[in-house]
Amino acid sequence: MNEIEYELREQDLLAFSEYQIRETKALKKRRQRHQSTIPAFFVAISLFLWFYYKDLVSAAYVGVVALAWGFLVPAYMRWTTRKQLLTMYSDEDKRRILGRYRLSVAKDALIEKKLDGEESRIPWSEILRIELTDKYAFIFVAIDAALIVPRATANAAKLRDFVRAADERIAAAD
Repeated sequence: MNEIEYELREQDLLAFSEYQIRETKALKKRRQRHQSTIPAFFVAISLFLWFYYKDLVSAAYVGVVALAWGFLVPAYMRWTTRKQLLTMYSDEDKRRILGRYRLSVAKDALIEKKLDGEESRIPWSEILRIELTDKYAFIFVAIDAALIVPRATANAAKLRDFVRAADERIAAAD
């Protein structure tokens, strides 16, 4: 039986929400606007100041504002999003959710066991898919809900074998 152990930390709890938010079309458009369109407008103003008025100092200031806008505004947007996501979870929710887990691939279900004793079984037919990112494996149990497996706290070789076995079970359940 394939199984993995991992620890779910507070930063991992936010990862799935951030992943979903990052993939939305509206946010991609907003991020592009703040990373390229608005700074490009400032650069055009800077070039105008430099070439038309020959004012190098003002052009440099506007250019610095363009660079700052392109880097700092998206970082600020990520920071405020994280802050809002953290307020969604009470301290009790965090105590209940965070901790060490073991996931096991059984013939009929995925077994999730919190190492303090709680156990749940998720039938393979209820698991939609598994998505892998650089830092996480998301096991989707609904369109907007997933089990979060951080790669940093899981054994990489075991995770690969686990995902392969789980994908086979998911495909067989369809």
